[in-house]
Amino acid sequence: MFMGKAQIVEMGMKRLLRDRYGVEETALEKLTLGQAVTQLEAEGLRKDFIELLKTLVTYRNDLAHDFLRVDATGKSLVGPEFEHLSEKQLRYALYSVEEVIQVHDHLEEHGLW
Repeated sequence: MFMGKAQIVEMGMKRLLRDRYGVEETALEKLTLGQAVTQLEAEGLRKDFIELLKTLVTYRNDLAHDFLRVDATGKSLVGPEFEHLSEKQLRYALYSVEEVIQVHDHLEEHGLW
């Protein structure tokens, strides 16, 4: 669920780059979420929103690259109790992606970019 929502945010940030800053569609095809955030920051997008996006990128990268390894290692060392800690990380990540979506929609709706 988290990764799907992170993908939706990535598409939204690419759309923002295209529509607001005139970046060509072909230049956006291969951009990752982190690269899109870096480009938005360079374009001068609101710093508060950039910070939310950077937090989301950190969660996304951790879950995509380290979560399964850390979860498996933790469960093998600690046992099933470790699952509670894994769920905590997922809850924080889901909160982060939902926060970005809500703030994005608010900024878009009220033209506060």
